[in-house]
Amino acid sequence: QMMCTPGSGEHMPLTEEQISNLYCERKDLPTVMHYTVHLDTAFKDEKRRASGDESVIVVMGHDVNRTGNVYFMEGWGSNTWRIEDFTDKLVEIVQRYRKQLKRVRAITDETGVGGKTGTWEMHLRNCFAMADLYMPPFLEIQRSHMTRKISRLVEAAGYWIDGAFHIVKDAPGAPKLVRQMLQI
Repeated sequence: QMMCTPGSGEHMPLTEEQISNLYCERKDLPTVMHYTVHLDTAFKDEKRRASGDESVIVVMGHDVNRTGNVYFMEGWGSNTWRIEDFTDKLVEIVQRYRKQLKRVRAITDETGVGGKTGTWEMHLRNCFAMADLYMPPFLEIQRSHMTRKISRLVEAAGYWIDGAFHIVKDAPGAPKLVRQMLQI
């Protein structure tokens, strides 16, 4: 039975029904939110790139009324992006939010590989400067190599189940995110 409907059953951390309850209309979003942009840069690691991993840019909205609710606003990814394509898309996203008077509080990414601390951040700062745009604070996240993606997804599923995570119905990249979460 699992083979016929792998996205359902008691073995799943999330069910399709639970996820369907997380969708919200853009018009129903909180009026005041802060935004964070999260990067996953597969192109910086030859092994990841060779395996077909995507480089991804995800924008999350955070309700400032201290509800703890987080909203998936949009997600973009490609396994063919070159560094220039990636940074162009990142700058375009931040520009768009600024034009809409939305505050981007931070950009996050994993700690750089190869022992060249600060190089990636400096490159991003240069890209933003060339676009005549202030770059939001950059936060590097040290992630243990022992922490597998599956473990991170299972941990995130808990927030989805608790209803603290929401998905904007028309958000680019939402179907791909939901598919990933249903295949844990």
